[in-house]
Amino acid sequence: MRIFNCRIRWAAAAAVVLAVAGLTPTVKAAPEAVSFCFNDWPPYSVMKDGEAEGITVETLREAADRAGFAATFRELPWKRCLQMVEAGQVDAVMDAAERDEYLQGEASSTVYTNTFWVRADDPSKTFNSSILQGKSVGLVAGYRYGDELDEILSQPGVQKEYSKDDSTNIRKLSFKRVDVIISDFASTQYFAKENGLSLRALMPSHSFDRLYQSFNKNKASAQSRINAALQSMIADGTVDTIYRNKLGVSFSDVVRPNAQ
Repeated sequence: MRIFNCRIRWAAAAAVVLAVAGLTPTVKAAPEAVSFCFNDWPPYSVMKDGEAEGITVETLREAADRAGFAATFRELPWKRCLQMVEAGQVDAVMDAAERDEYLQGEASSTVYTNTFWVRADDPSKTFNSSILQGKSVGLVAGYRYGDELDEILSQPGVQKEYSKDDSTNIRKLSFKRVDVIISDFASTQYFAKENGLSLRALMPSHSFDRLYQSFNKNKASAQSRINAALQSMIADGTVDTIYRNKLGVSFSDVVRPNAQ
């Protein structure tokens, strides 16, 4: 009993010494949470085996970590995702066009491109308007392609063919029902690879629209910190690396304007 009491006294004394020396064990605080929602849009965002993955998911995980957050991701129907962010039930919607109802920063690591695609055996290497002469061009009904492309597509000798959606448009090119299509670079490359279609993009893309991580208006601090982290990732080449690993093409190449 005496030995046992002595050990207790020594342990208590050691604890006092550690405390005085500032060596008491500390519990690291858990990082703040930041939540994102998205609609299925491979290769940018997709659920596989219950886990979110894709270019934007990987990018935002890294951005959140740099900003001191732990990111969570939810796949939702697009309209519901927007509504939940506006209501404050989710912090931000991924890969959205600018909207006044939300907060967006300057950093954009995702774009929707107007890219010309041909079959792999087509001799064309880059796009110029002359290659469309006498060709049929596949488009998606209801899409807006912009004034410049509308003018190019309206030149004599260009036959416009409309499809109900992107996948139909892509398949029509592969099956030789059209000669050229205009379609987003990343999602078309992903679809072609997944379905074994031999297509080739005429790079660089003709034009693109930037997409943003759009936050609830009460999340200004989180938005600012994530935006700063994204800017640093674009500047140091991290985003380029993520794109190159997924697509074989860097983000810088995707957003490089086409020399007409």
